Amino acid sequence: MSLQALTGIRVVDLTTTIAGNYASKLLADAGAEVVAVEPPDGSPLRRWSATGSVPPGETGALFHYLHTSKRSVRSSVPSWSSRAPSTSRPCAGGTGSSWCCR
Repeated sequence: MSLQALTGIRVVDLTTTIAGNYASKLLADAGAEVVAVEPPDGSPLRRWSATGSVPPGETGALFHYLHTSKRSVRSSVPSWSSRAPSTSRPCAGGTGSSWCCR
């Protein structure tokens, strides 16, 4: 296994949009450890499909594509719906890139 450019970097992904999830996918593909934090009812992208809604209890192909190489956790963030983050947020105490932490 070869080292990738972002090996050893941890990214906390709070995104809920396709663009944000794709950006964090690129970071994961470059070797970063990406942890996607989803709202309690799961990422909205789990239920999104280009051909219509995804059946209950299943996840769409887009979600699987965008979350390859990521780990996911569900968390109750205060005022999650009002925040609706669309970009990765910095980790406190991070070094290097302002979007990542070690």
